[in-house]
Amino acid sequence: MKRFGALLLTTLTLTLTTACTNNGGVDLEAPVYVTVDSLDGAKVTITKHQPLVVPVGENLDPDAWTEGSVEDETIATFESGPSFRAVGVGTTSAQLTNPDTGEVYTFTLVAK
Repeated sequence: MKRFGALLLTTLTLTLTTACTNNGGVDLEAPVYVTVDSLDGAKVTITKHQPLVVPVGENLDPDAWTEGSVEDETIATFESGPSFRAVGVGTTSAQLTNPDTGEVYTFTLVAK
């Protein structure tokens, strides 16, 4: 019985270890965070696995930040919340509009 228990424990350990590893070959990276105050005029580098996330502050609703754009959508895309994701490689101009003040933040995205 002890032998069966040891075998079961070994099998479970190997199964859980295998299930928790990333066999797809995609390494997940933490997002790049740039605050709204630091965004205007900035040059921000992102990758397909590392998007730009823009924290808008504690008193503002991130879901209200729906007006953003990129000059070249083959390089990056805007997602409300607000964030920008790389979909290709290159450099593009990007903009984000503050929904409360109408202020437009213009910056450069470098997608690698």
